[in-house]
Parts: sequence; C-alpha cells; structure tokens
Amino acid sequence: MIKNLILFARQPKLGEAKRRLAKDIGYVAAHNFYRSNLTTMAWKLGNDPRWRTSLFASPDQSASNRKVWPVPSKISIMKQGEGDIGHRMYRAFKSFPHEPCVIIGCDIPEVNRNDILIAFRSLQKNKLVFGPASDGGFWLIGVKNPTIISEKIFSEVRWSTPNALNDTLSNLPKNFPINFVRELSDIDHGSSWHRWKIRKHSHKIGLECFP
Repeated sequence: MIKNLILFARQPKLGEAKRRLAKDIGYVAAHNFYRSNLTTMAWKLGNDPRWRTSLFASPDQSASNRKVWPVPSKISIMKQGEGDIGHRMYRAFKSFPHEPCVIIGCDIPEVNRNDILIAFRSLQKNKLVFGPASDGGFWLIGVKNPTIISEKIFSEVRWSTPNALNDTLSNLPKNFPINFVRELSDIDHGSSWHRWKIRKHSHKIGLECFP
C-alpha cells in the first residue's frame, strides 16, 4: 500500500512565510531560514522511495508555478484551499482515501527520515499518530486511513496556541487508538529560532546530519 507524506508549505517568498518569526529576527533572516529548510526537507524526505511525497501549497495560485518551489520534480504540488489549518489538513487527507497519510510543516529543522518512518510504522497498529511540538501544538499528524476521521477532529481547535494539541485530542472518541512520535520544535518565534541555532552549533543537530 502506498504511504503518503504531505508537506504543508507557504510559498518561499520574502514577506510571505514565517511572518511571526520575521517580527523577531527580520524578514530577510526569516525568509532565508524558511527557504533553506523547505529545500532541505523536500530533497531529503521527498526522494525517499518508502513513501510518496506531495506538497500542498499556499497561496493556491503558487501551486501552478513550479519555478517558485525548490523541490524535486517528482513531488506533486497541490493547492491547500481555503479555511483554517484544520480545514486544509482535512482536505489534504481526503485527497488520498484509503492510504496512510502523514502531514508535516516545513519549519521543523530537526526532523529526519527516521521520524517519518516511525510515524508510518505507528499507523500499522494505531489510527492516528501525532508529533508533539514543544510549544503545545503538533509538528506531525498522521492517519491510517483518512476515511475513518471526520472534520470534527479539527473543530474549535485553538491554532497557533499552546492548546492546539490538547484541543485536537479532546475531539477524538474515547479510547481512540493513537500514538506519539518524539517531540520536536517548529520554528515560529525568535526564541525557538535562537534555541535551534544553539543546538545546531553545539550538537550538530539538523536534518542534514541524519541519513
């Protein structure tokens, strides 16, 4: 059965992506970080033959212009569509009915291919898998079969807050089989960016350091 890795990304255009981060470190630095990380993730993860990788783009019009996306040609690019992040993730899941799907953002510099493999393996015994983020959200969400979830899973979730993961979990039926992969940091603010820079310098942690 085909496994689907879905990259959620904003067009890597100066001033378009990582606006909250840009308020702390400047628009140029935020743009450089995001474009570099998007490129690294797309090439490291997108060329893995163990899953099929697709990129869901925002804004929608950017999906039709491959030149703006520094990703391998084998990665298909689709529109995220309208609505909040929950609506858009649900729509992406439904693009691949009956197949395991994992969604991640493109602002997670410490993710590696083993993280994705562990998530897919977790879906062999669980219906959902989450990657908790250090800020209270989640950097990964995966579903064994998109037909088993409804849009209610993302109802009234306080996105971009420390409550995002708990809100999502509270929408699940009791005893719903879920699992978690390791906690990572997505880079949304200057504080998380600086902490990552320190870790990368001190311990050489980063996607490029992993197989």
